[in-house]
Amino acid sequence: MIRYTHRDPNRTGYQEVHVLVTSLLDAEKYPASEMADLCHVRWEEEIAFSECKVSLGNNEVQRSQSPEMVRQEIWGLLISHFIIRKLIFQAAERAGVPPTRISFTSAMDILHTRLPEAQRSPPRIRKWLQALIIEISLEQLPPRSNRINPRKVKKRSKHWPTRMDRDRSLPKPTGSFKE
Repeated sequence: MIRYTHRDPNRTGYQEVHVLVTSLLDAEKYPASEMADLCHVRWEEEIAFSECKVSLGNNEVQRSQSPEMVRQEIWGLLISHFIIRKLIFQAAERAGVPPTRISFTSAMDILHTRLPEAQRSPPRIRKWLQALIIEISLEQLPPRSNRINPRKVKKRSKHWPTRMDRDRSLPKPTGSFKE
């Protein structure tokens, strides 16, 4: 169990004791300060799950009827996500920005639009791929701001707290969580 506080008065949970429970017990290999910092960037994984479910899966239930075919559909979804993320990584390297600054939706749309061109000209596939990466590298997002609102359910669902007006328009955090 790792207990920590943070000193940014503009960040939710200022001076409160936060508790992180982990099964990673080697303190030298997994320092507590790094673990606390990584806990606060975990929402990047949530974004990836959303990309798979909403953007690639069109927010639909798997169509297959047998467990083996459902597995095949899920593997196809994961491979598609990997391919788009790999293109985003290459585009981000080319543009000199972090991969989080390249739009997943735009990259997916560009790939979808340009894919028929790749089928028509197999000998020029490398040139096509370079042009694709250049086009994706132009789809840059503004830097993400730090999370400032507490995690709460927006609509009343049983006994969960709701997002109130006092939770909105909080001052922006200063610097990254690690700082």
